[in-house]
Amino acid sequence: TVGRFSAPLCGLVFLLRGGSIGWGLWVVMNHFLLTHIPEEERSLFIGLINLLFLPSAFYPFLGGLLVRGDRFLSLGGAPLLFLLAAVITGIGLVATYRLPEAGAEQSHA
Repeated sequence: TVGRFSAPLCGLVFLLRGGSIGWGLWVVMNHFLLTHIPEEERSLFIGLINLLFLPSAFYPFLGGLLVRGDRFLSLGGAPLLFLLAAVITGIGLVATYRLPEAGAEQSHA
C-alpha cells in the first residue's frame, strides 16, 4: 500500500519485511532445529520445514486476489491485505512464546 505514495518508501518496507520474514525466519528456524533436534533426525526435520514453506509460493497469487483493478479491497478503511499480514504476523509472534527454551529438553531427561 505504501507504493501508491512513495516508491523509495515501498522499497524500504519491502526490504524490511523481506529481511525480517524471509531471512530472519530462516535463521531462527535453523537455530531452533540445530539446538533442539538430535543430529540423526535433522535431515527429516529439514525436509519437513521445507515442506511447510511450500504454501508461501502461493502468497503472491492470494495477495493479488485482494486487489481489484487499481484498488485494494478494504475493511473499515484499512487495506485487507495489510490487516491480513498483521494478523498472520501476530499469530506467529504469539506462537513463539510456546517454543521451549534451549536446553529445556536436556534438563528434563
